[in-house]
Amino acid sequence: LLMGFLGIGIGRLNDRIGPRMLMTLTGVFFGLGYLLMSRLAAVWQLYLFFGIVFGLGLSSIDVIALSTVARWFVRKRGFVTGIVKVGTGAAGILSAIGGVSMAGRFISGIAIDRIGSKRVMLFCFILLIAALLWLQIANMLWMLYFFAAIYGLAHGGFFTTFSPVVAEFFGIKSHGALFGIAMFSGTFGGAIGPFQACYIFDIKAGYALAVWICALMAVLGLVLISLLKPVGESQTPIL
Repeated sequence: LLMGFLGIGIGRLNDRIGPRMLMTLTGVFFGLGYLLMSRLAAVWQLYLFFGIVFGLGLSSIDVIALSTVARWFVRKRGFVTGIVKVGTGAAGILSAIGGVSMAGRFISGIAIDRIGSKRVMLFCFILLIAALLWLQIANMLWMLYFFAAIYGLAHGGFFTTFSPVVAEFFGIKSHGALFGIAMFSGTFGGAIGPFQACYIFDIKAGYALAVWICALMAVLGLVLISLLKPVGESQTPIL
């Protein structure tokens, strides 16, 4: 939650002063958070070191890197964004979702340059909806692995298309700030979603309702992205 909230301000600062100083400063907090985590001795320290110090460091990971890529590259914007996002695949290589997500980020990056970021995001929403519906009937191990594969592709694709969509439809003059707001909406949902899902589990003794809610939200996202239209001409950098 803190990562997403601070990302809005970090994105705005990136629009004004550029990435070098901000990445250096947040990198210090990122490393400091790891260092302090090695000395944990109480629960309050976990909240302080991981939640705040580490959150400050994470606030620039996506916003600055992907916003800078969007400014520097136009012809191969999707491809380069995909390469950057492959690097973040968010320690999860040990899981099927994390592994497939890396492939999804790279594939979607190539697809963006060929068919456009909006079409790729629409396809990712369709995959996400299909995966969530499949999860409702999954009752065997292989079905769960199949879900992980489909969901992983959608998951990786989403994170790659975010930045190019903002650049393509809203330009790059305030790309950092706009991208920061978009990322905050995602991290905010990621912060409150687990609490809601666990509350539903306590009431219904299962996650079925929570999965249905996720599916309905995905349908809403599909409708909204299909209605998205450019607000102006995007700027074209020299690269």
